[in-house]
Amino acid sequence: MTFRVLTSAWDRAAGTVDSYVVTDVPKNYIGEPRWPPAAEFKVSVRYDDETQQRRALEYCDYLNKGIVIQPPIGT
Repeated sequence: MTFRVLTSAWDRAAGTVDSYVVTDVPKNYIGEPRWPPAAEFKVSVRYDDETQQRRALEYCDYLNKGIVIQPPIGT
């Protein structure tokens, strides 16, 4: 399982993103409990969209370094 960046509260009409979330939630996960994010980068007046997206991607890359995906037992 690897970390990835998701957008949160995306406004389609304005084309803006409220925050970027770094998570390791599986792509097909639907259910309870709610999967907590590893980090969230809020877009604001001080920290613009481009800056927060870059920070989220950099943090995601950092978390993914050194992850060794183990093959299933018995293969």
